[in-house]
Amino acid sequence: MYQTDIHSHSTEWSFRPASVFDARLMTDIQRSVYLSPTSSKWNLDEPSNQESIQQEHQLLIKTANHYYFVVCSNNVVVGYIHFSPIQMAPQTSLQLQILIEPDHQSKGLGSYLLMNSLDYLIKNTSTKEVRLVVEKQNTKAIHLYEKLDFNALDKKISEGVSFIVMTKTLVA
Repeated sequence: MYQTDIHSHSTEWSFRPASVFDARLMTDIQRSVYLSPTSSKWNLDEPSNQESIQQEHQLLIKTANHYYFVVCSNNVVVGYIHFSPIQMAPQTSLQLQILIEPDHQSKGLGSYLLMNSLDYLIKNTSTKEVRLVVEKQNTKAIHLYEKLDFNALDKKISEGVSFIVMTKTLVA
C-alpha cells in the first residue's frame, strides 16, 4: 500500500489511497466545504443528495482511471483529492478536485496531499498532465498551485463567478 506519514508539531499527518469506507467522510467534507451562503445551490443538506454523493464516491473509488487519496490528521480523514480522466485525453490527462475540512485549512495539509498525490501519479500511472479549475477569488489555493508549478491556462466565467483553469505537466 502506498502511504506516507509526517509529524508536524503535535499533529501526525498521513496520506493514503481512499477506500470505499472513506466515502461517507468524504461526503461530509464536501458538504462542509461547499455549504455556505454562496453555495446553497448544492442542496447538500438534503439526505437524499448526501446519500447520492456518497454512492458516487463509492463507485468512482473503484473505477479505473479515477484516483482518490485521503489525508488524515491524527488518524482522522480531514481532506481528500480526486483525479478524474479528462475526456479529450483520458489515458494521460486528469482533472483534480481537492477538499480540506475548513478547520484544517491553511495548515499545509493541501500542499502535503497534493504533493503526495502527484508523486503517486508520476510513479504509478501514465498521467502526463493534471488540470484544475479554481475560483479567481481563492487566492490561497492559487498561491498553492503556483508554488507547485501549476500554470494559468485559461479564464472562465460561470453563473457570474470567475474561474481560472490551471495545468501542470508531470515529469518522472
